[in-house]
Amino acid sequence: MGTFRILRPLPWAVAALAAYWLLLFVVTHTPHVPQVNAPRMTDKVVHFAGYAGLTFLAAVVILRRSRWSRGAVMGILLAAMLYGVADELMQIPIPNRSANVWDWVSDCLGAAAGLAIFRVGQKSLQYCDAWGCERRGRAAAWGRES
Repeated sequence: MGTFRILRPLPWAVAALAAYWLLLFVVTHTPHVPQVNAPRMTDKVVHFAGYAGLTFLAAVVILRRSRWSRGAVMGILLAAMLYGVADELMQIPIPNRSANVWDWVSDCLGAAAGLAIFRVGQKSLQYCDAWGCERRGRAAAWGRES
């Protein structure tokens, strides 16, 4: 029977998440300058990518274990969805900004994509803690160090 350790968050991941979230907040709460030549759905792609990055970094901080936790994943997704609603509503008083349900839908889809990207790459990520690093992936399965 193996032992299970709860690993502390990686300081660089926490710093990256905080910086990214702050940047996302500042960008979404700055008066919008309309772009004349922007493709039609560019705004939705930006929303999708922004929330994909946010939830990916949140997953790196929260889901450091090798075991996938449905509760933690749902918590991250729910938090991103609620933050998306709050973010859209806080844009109403900002000049040239508005709340848009399709922006929120893009936020939610991006959040789900960020978690999916984390899940796909989870086995190849390297997690370090105070006792050293554990290598995940093919090299560890074969007993080789890379």
